[in-house]
Amino acid sequence: MNASGLKAKNITMVLTLLSVYDTISSPLHQVQHHVRVDLEDDLDAPLFSQLPFLVDCINQFLANNDQGNILVHCRPWVDPNPHFRQDLALFHSVLSHSSVASADLASRSLPQLHFHSSFVHPISVDQTKTLTIRLESDPKHDDTTSLLAASMFPFSTVVAVTNATNTPFAYLFVTAIEHINIQDLTLDHANGEGLPTLADLHATLHRFYTPDKLEPGTRCLVLHFRLVAAAVGQGASI
Repeated sequence: MNASGLKAKNITMVLTLLSVYDTISSPLHQVQHHVRVDLEDDLDAPLFSQLPFLVDCINQFLANNDQGNILVHCRPWVDPNPHFRQDLALFHSVLSHSSVASADLASRSLPQLHFHSSFVHPISVDQTKTLTIRLESDPKHDDTTSLLAASMFPFSTVVAVTNATNTPFAYLFVTAIEHINIQDLTLDHANGEGLPTLADLHATLHRFYTPDKLEPGTRCLVLHFRLVAAAVGQGASI
């Protein structure tokens, strides 16, 4: 990778996947966007959970740049270990709606989303609940939920948990993430919660939040998802 090559190919974003010990001698000052991800060729490297971030970086660039190309700069591994190949295959299976066994996901370190026990059946059996609404003011990281910035992106697979012991009941694929004012929630959002009316949606929000937290202008985080597999004991893979 050199300056003339970057210019000739109109490379304006570089995504580097390198060991933490690797240094970069390329002319990255010439590109508009550079994202570095430290990744080791180890059996316990969390490639599956990092892939959504990599895809999101590329999609964000494409959405905001009409021109320019992307270069993915990787370590020159001659033959990536089988663990990497398995994670890539699993990510492809989830992405392409193929059947995925919950056991294949249970061994991965995944972000968690905590749900009230009343939502277990609508999510893992009926599949009538396909989104969840949280307030942006909620703690970004608590004992039950890994929320957003550092851990959850579109294309992420997350484990849905419930009750005080964080019992897994489903694995979900995040299809979209919205940031929206509470007064801009629509009937589509209500239907995604498995509810018939917008009034029902607001009533549900009031079950979990005090009125002072639901005033006009309150920012909401809407996570859209689809069921990948029910956890062991909750049903078969989907």
